[in-house]
Amino acid sequence: MAFALFLVPSVGPADRAAVWQLQLLADAHGFAVRTSSARTALTSLSAADQAAIRQSDAVLAIVTAPPGAHALAEIRFTRRAHKPVLALVEQGVGLPPELASSLRAVAFTRGEDISRVASPIMERVRTMEASKEARTAVAWLLVVGVALFTLGLLAKSTD
Repeated sequence: MAFALFLVPSVGPADRAAVWQLQLLADAHGFAVRTSSARTALTSLSAADQAAIRQSDAVLAIVTAPPGAHALAEIRFTRRAHKPVLALVEQGVGLPPELASSLRAVAFTRGEDISRVASPIMERVRTMEASKEARTAVAWLLVVGVALFTLGLLAKSTD
């Protein structure tokens, strides 16, 4: 069975393509990446979204814009379901205090050297309460995600 990851994107329009590319790349390498079936302004999750989170091996939150009510509900449910969660949060984007402290998010700054971002990601993954397979898969996807965001920024700077 493929490694299943639930993705919680909280990104602006400029970063949506990078998240989509990350999903395609993960799928091409045999990862099952799921996202919310229908994001709404509501803070409650559908039964399908709750089941997808429960069936996932880990949850990855990518936050480059303030998270909306639905993204926050997904993260909170993840914590209640006791799933390993890793958040990649752009510096300066706020999370509610109770989530910021419990997620131990990896912060990044745009334009930062990728090796400076990858190192805290790997350290955070090493301390995750998850199987070795889950930690390896999440680390791989996060590093690729950071690389995609970096490439997106480089492409914009050459326009």
